[in-house]
Amino acid sequence: MPHAIIVLHDVHPEAVAMAVARLTGHLGSTELGLQIVVHGERADGWPLLEAVLKSRGLNASECAIIRLDLEGQTRAGIAHQLHLAPGSITTYWKQIYQKLELADRAAVRAWLQRLRQRFAQPFDPEER
Repeated sequence: MPHAIIVLHDVHPEAVAMAVARLTGHLGSTELGLQIVVHGERADGWPLLEAVLKSRGLNASECAIIRLDLEGQTRAGIAHQLHLAPGSITTYWKQIYQKLELADRAAVRAWLQRLRQRFAQPFDPEER
């Protein structure tokens, strides 16, 4: 089982994120301790979070709703931005909770925050 993914140069963060999603789909683990460095700067983290979400079965609309929620948008704001009815956002959230096996938006935010923290940590091969 691989313990690290090393990106040497000029790789787009989304390409790395999709590779991680494909890998984690086979390994059955999405909570990886990764540090992604692109052009000498740490990636913002969303491409990796999105890849993890997609590996858990979320579609593009569900990912967009989560991204907008993380940016501080309200349910009404998310609906307006995505050109959806507010009731559709409620339905999407129910699907998100089911796919992630989490109870509510607070639990989704907390889970994503833990992932984001893991991504920000340097990889430690001794950590299991």
